[in-house]
Amino acid sequence: MYNDTQTEKLIRRTAEKLEIGTSIIAASLAELTEGLEEYRIKQVKENQPKAYEPPKLTAKEQKDAITFSSVSSAGFASAP
Repeated sequence: MYNDTQTEKLIRRTAEKLEIGTSIIAASLAELTEGLEEYRIKQVKENQPKAYEPPKLTAKEQKDAITFSSVSSAGFASAP
């Protein structure tokens, strides 16, 4: 995912500045990279469009809709 040469240079420079071993910096950087990759994958999955799901009606709502539909249809049928 990241340029290996640049990563190695960063590890060496950071280790020199902090006066610690490169293995500690490399392990920390690997852990950070892994966390960032997991976060990026999670964000990509969350931002994918979701499939459309029609609203679910209760039995009463279905009955009311059918009643409304039949009343509305009857009114249109008698119109000139």
